[in-house]
Amino acid sequence: INGFSLYQLIFEIPGFSAMRSMNRIINTEIMFFILIFVFVFAELSKRIKIIKWIVFVFPAFVILDNAVDSREIMTYDKKNSQLQIEAVKKEIQKQFTSKHNAIAFMPTFIESEAAIHLNTMLAAQELNIPCINAYTGHHPPAFNDFFARIDKPSMVNWCNYSGININTIQEVSDIGRKIVDKKLIHLKAYNKKFVSADKSIMPYLIANRNDGYLWETFTLINFDNNECAFVAHNNLFLTPELDLQNQITVSRKALGLWETFKIIRLDSNYFAFKTHENKYLSINYSDSILNANSDSIGIMEKFKILETQ
Repeated sequence: INGFSLYQLIFEIPGFSAMRSMNRIINTEIMFFILIFVFVFAELSKRIKIIKWIVFVFPAFVILDNAVDSREIMTYDKKNSQLQIEAVKKEIQKQFTSKHNAIAFMPTFIESEAAIHLNTMLAAQELNIPCINAYTGHHPPAFNDFFARIDKPSMVNWCNYSGININTIQEVSDIGRKIVDKKLIHLKAYNKKFVSADKSIMPYLIANRNDGYLWETFTLINFDNNECAFVAHNNLFLTPELDLQNQITVSRKALGLWETFKIIRLDSNYFAFKTHENKYLSINYSDSILNANSDSIGIMEKFKILETQ
């Protein structure tokens, strides 16, 4: 409790301090500790009579040392893990083609890098499909980037380092579509203001910020055929709301037609975005709220994409 354990005394012995993840091997160590203790205690009890009575005190020490505060223990829900593995399996089965030799699972949302790689390994193993996702205590240097970022550029670097033809790897996403690339961006409207998912007015978007911070940061996901999607800082997709005069909201957990935009490159590094109903992303002149009501591209439908780190 509070970081204290009698095992800390053992950990001070030279050599023991170099070991990692003690909970994985401590049971094996304990067996040898018991053997050492028995031989030493037996020898001492022959020489010092009172020693043999101390053995009755040790159960109390064991109970004290194993007093655990469950709130301090990192736990992992097995049922939730199984559901995640099944979700990865479904995406692999949906997207994998036989012309590829292996898969690389690269989800849109990353909460735990280790969990993503482990779940992918287990899902691919059940499907008997090789994968390049991996988890180990000692990564090869070129794998560290892919382990942490799990995106296309880092995957390419890892494959090049390993001598793997990138065309033999099937990219699998968690949104049912192949992701060409994704990057963190700010959107700057023609009024020179940053688009913001301001928590005080959410789920609406507004272009009224002078600087770009967390609320003004979006993940731009690019697909084939010049299609894209936007994810806000709360991991929800941008979508035009039909019931709210096509105002753009941050409110969708899943990707569909409404959350998919056509990206159109314009002059002077400006872009326009068209919905599946052929309406353009625009900002209201009066209040700078974003909507998708425009039938053509004017100055209010022009945006700049500024990449960020």
